[in-house]
Amino acid sequence: MLLNEFNISKTSVSTRQKLLRSDISYVGQELVAFPGLTVKEYLEFNLQICKKEVNSAFYVGILESLGVEHTVNQMLNELSKGQLQRVMITGGLIRQPKLLLLDEPSSALDSDSRDSLFRVIDDAVHEGTGVLMVSHDPVVESFVDSVITMEKDDANHE
Repeated sequence: MLLNEFNISKTSVSTRQKLLRSDISYVGQELVAFPGLTVKEYLEFNLQICKKEVNSAFYVGILESLGVEHTVNQMLNELSKGQLQRVMITGGLIRQPKLLLLDEPSSALDSDSRDSLFRVIDDAVHEGTGVLMVSHDPVVESFVDSVITMEKDDANHE
């Protein structure tokens, strides 16, 4: 498997971890609210992990686009599930990954928030981020380029 022209299957574990940490972001379906962290602290922690320096205006802009800019100083464990989902996705996006993996990214969102989320994801795609997402929401099909439908042991590409 190639990532950044490196065959990651033939690299050391530490090299593989560095590549994955800086080039791939994953936001899972199970949202984890790190106790004791504010939204701002969580986002800045994400940047430290991938060793990227980003102006806070960048992540505040994403938060604004997702309608949760007012949460920046709130504790993560005080957020609603929908707010937390948008903050976690912001955490994945601010890393400016080459690949963003999303598991049920709109599961806790109302239709307006979902539409805002997919506009932000579309912006990331136009800036060079590849996105792979898993969703049971049929509305998501209208926001993506390609769909693979899976039923039991069978996958169909549309």
